[in-house]
Amino acid sequence: MVYAGTGLIEALNVSEGRGTTTPFLWFGAPFIGEEQIAAIIARLRGADLPGVLYRPMFATPTTSKHEGEFCGGVQIHITDTAAYEPVRTGIHVIAALLYEVEEVDWREGEKCRTEADVCWIDRTSGTKRTRAMLEDGEDPEAIVAAWRKEARRFTATTQPYRLY
Repeated sequence: MVYAGTGLIEALNVSEGRGTTTPFLWFGAPFIGEEQIAAIIARLRGADLPGVLYRPMFATPTTSKHEGEFCGGVQIHITDTAAYEPVRTGIHVIAALLYEVEEVDWREGEKCRTEADVCWIDRTSGTKRTRAMLEDGEDPEAIVAAWRKEARRFTATTQPYRLY
């Protein structure tokens, strides 16, 4: 249910919750403190995303990123599975982390700086445009709108070939 969206966190130097009791429902890092958690939650609440709530949570992942390190982060609570939009929520989470926490970076670090680089976010989102828009500080809703526009174009292009 949530992986399609919070799986995007794998593109960052932030834990997506592997090695905790709430993988993909929690994200965090040792460099995220209480003030940053509050700012992330405020930004996510301000986005008015349907079917989801957020709360501060600290964890120490036992595997994967930040293994054995005490990490500040945010837990996601799905309140309405019918209304929840995992990918839209995920891009808002990525943006909140990038815009609110200076230490957050792409998982590749310096190897993910130019248009020529192919980064994890490019692979998981299917396009380099998402990374460029995030790096330019664009509103996550602009990214979602671009995705929806591409989906409509794909649907229109493939419509003649749909048999069912």
